[in-house]
Amino acid sequence: MGIERVKTSVQSKRYSDKFYVHSGYRLPPEMFLGNMTYIITRGGHYVGGLSVNLDSDNLRVLSQISGTPVLQDVSLKKSAEITGFWFWGDSVIDYGFFIYSLVRAVFLQKKKYFFYSYSKENNRLKKLYSQGRSTIVYSGLMTTGEQETVEYMTKTGLLLMFLHGICRKLKPKR
Repeated sequence: MGIERVKTSVQSKRYSDKFYVHSGYRLPPEMFLGNMTYIITRGGHYVGGLSVNLDSDNLRVLSQISGTPVLQDVSLKKSAEITGFWFWGDSVIDYGFFIYSLVRAVFLQKKKYFFYSYSKENNRLKKLYSQGRSTIVYSGLMTTGEQETVEYMTKTGLLLMFLHGICRKLKPKR
């Protein structure tokens, strides 16, 4: 078990490929090199990870909105983008490492708001994100040609969302 930070193009490509397998959405590998991207490993295999872009002047999801987004009461200087997160672990130890990665990448930062986007057709993600009391910024056609929803949430919202997801996965099956 362990946590690695993506530092090489080989790690970045492997992370991008794993994210695609689990999400069905292809993100360019080079975006993980410039971000705080953490990989959770068990036995040499990736079991999860997340990536945070702290460069508030270059938030990918905001730059892909058609037109200018209206951001009320949100300072972009206090904003970051969370992306490429996935988790395929199945043990309490895996979850512990994921939470540790989340604390390192999100809670120890001075950023207050975290932006992300998802396909408008992905009701599973919409339901998960709603657990974090998200705020919708935009919903519609992006410059990529995809129909997506762009939202943000606070650190507390991210914690609520992840804890909800973890508790749901750990809940005994009947």
